[in-house]
Amino acid sequence: MASPRKKRRKDTGEKKVGKEKKTELKTELKTELKTDNGTEADYNIKEVYDIVSQATMERSDTDVLYHILFVNDDLSVNACDKIRKYLENKYPSMSARLRAMINFACTSEHRVAHHALILFALSSEEGAADVLSSLGTLPTEKFVHFREHALATETLNLLQGKTTSMRAYVEDVRSAYFTE
Repeated sequence: MASPRKKRRKDTGEKKVGKEKKTELKTELKTELKTDNGTEADYNIKEVYDIVSQATMERSDTDVLYHILFVNDDLSVNACDKIRKYLENKYPSMSARLRAMINFACTSEHRVAHHALILFALSSEEGAADVLSSLGTLPTEKFVHFREHALATETLNLLQGKTTSMRAYVEDVRSAYFTE
C-alpha cells in the first residue's frame, strides 16, 4: 500500500517530473520573453547581459549617483575625495581618528568603503548633494525622495544597530536606489 504522502502527491498532481516539468518551464519562459510584436524572443545569456549593460550605461549618463553606485570606474573615488575635502573644509577641527577613518575610506581599494562614506555623507550633510552635483546630473526629485525615505531609513537602521555591517548598509541602500 502506498504511503499517504505519495498518494496525496499523485492525487493532487503536486510533483511533476522529467520532460513534463522542463517543457512547462520552457513554455513559461517563452511566454515571458515575447518581443513587442508578439513573436518569441530567443535570448542567450550574453544578449541579456548586453541589454542590461546598455540600459545601465544609459541610466548612468543621466544620474551621477547611479553611475557612482553601479558603474565600476574612478568616479566613485573622485566623489569620495571631493566629499572628504568638503568635510575637512566644513569641520577643520575634526578629530584625528575621524580624519584617519575618512582617509582610509577614500584610499581603500574596496568600492564599498567609498560608497559607505558617500552615502553616509549624503544622509547627514546637506552640502554633500551639491558635491555630487558638481560631478554630473543628479535628478532632483528622485534624489530628494530617495534621501528622505530610503537613505534616511537605512542610515537610521545602521546607527541603531539594526544593520550590523557597512557592507549590508551599502547593499541595502544600493538596492533601494536601483528600484527608485
